[in-house]
Amino acid sequence: MKSTLFHEIITFTLSSYSYIRSCIGKSQYIAVGNGGYFTSSLDGETWSEPVQTHKNNRIDWLNIEYANEMFLISGENQTGHYISYSKDGANWSEPVTDSGNGRMVFGNNLWIICDSYCIYVWNRDFTHKEQVEPSYDNARVDYYDVAFGNGRFVLVSSCANDGDIFTSTDGLNWKRLFTEISCQCITFDRKQFVAGGGGGRIWTFTDGENWTEHRALPSNFLPSKIKYGNGNYIIMGTLNRYWFVNQFVAISKDGINWTDLEKVTDESINDFCFITE
Repeated sequence: MKSTLFHEIITFTLSSYSYIRSCIGKSQYIAVGNGGYFTSSLDGETWSEPVQTHKNNRIDWLNIEYANEMFLISGENQTGHYISYSKDGANWSEPVTDSGNGRMVFGNNLWIICDSYCIYVWNRDFTHKEQVEPSYDNARVDYYDVAFGNGRFVLVSSCANDGDIFTSTDGLNWKRLFTEISCQCITFDRKQFVAGGGGGRIWTFTDGENWTEHRALPSNFLPSKIKYGNGNYIIMGTLNRYWFVNQFVAISKDGINWTDLEKVTDESINDFCFITE
């Protein structure tokens, strides 16, 4: 681990690692990544030997979330897009296909999972799902990320290189906000939404409709994930000159003022999440 900043972050999150309380009463971290692997740690520094979540189905897990006392992971392989869930971070459900490979959130007793051109809406126990295309003009839309707060879902997407924002209370009926805001990631901190986009832009808002823009990060920074936990925001992404080669992270206490970006090396980072108790 060569990144000092990332080593500091690791005390409460480690890329795809999530803090859980296991069935044996110990606190631990869980990580998932490419090749279907997961590993665990009690301190965020010493890690167990990686083990595949599903021995007979090699899937690159790209995203992880914890809510409703459950881990949810999403990813893909050459045959499709999958999700899997677990109560303890060790025993996982059989992968469910055609369920999205993108970012997800839990709210109003629903799981919302993003996919390339649609979203999937699952009930809390994964016994029923709906496939939804929030766009109202039949255009192909990339649904990037979704957050839940103040009683509503907020979905950020891109349509023909323009940004689109959608809001919903039930996950099925969406209101499209015609804005020029183009975001790649979004989170909620119990008070406000914070979204990140190209050009080093950060947006803050409470209702999904009235946004405040902040020029907070380098103009060549393209974020991919933003999360909130333990009183900190963490944003992760790439710089243009290192496109999809190196990941960079920064942290913030308020979502507006950020530390300098620092490159993370010797780690394959797909996602990170927190448990808020």
